[in-house]
Amino acid sequence: MSSLWTNSGNIVIKGETGPYLHAAVRNRCLNCLEHSVVDKRYHSSVRQSVIDAVSIEDQTSVRELSSLLSDALEALPPEQREAFRKSRSEGLKYNQIAAESKVSVKTVEYRISQALRKLRFALADYLHK
Repeated sequence: MSSLWTNSGNIVIKGETGPYLHAAVRNRCLNCLEHSVVDKRYHSSVRQSVIDAVSIEDQTSVRELSSLLSDALEALPPEQREAFRKSRSEGLKYNQIAAESKVSVKTVEYRISQALRKLRFALADYLHK
């Protein structure tokens, strides 16, 4: 009830403070519950709007692209796939990947550049749309 303390200079209580405090707490709780209902309704509405905005074709395209990307990543040699994953998914720097893999930074650069080249080739149809 920090609002009571904050507004204590503006509040005039006639009579007992107990019933006033009880009513103030009850009203504050009702306001919070009402706000919670409105908040849930708003978020549900926004979520549905986003779902409605994405067409079936877009959803299908995303699934196809995701499948192609997974296949292309699986087709990479293990050392390229691992270097690419650590760089892109884990956010590691090249020198960190090199230290973990016990190779030079130049080797990591080469592996990732080769992985990117192969991925671009595998996803060329989607990249040019």
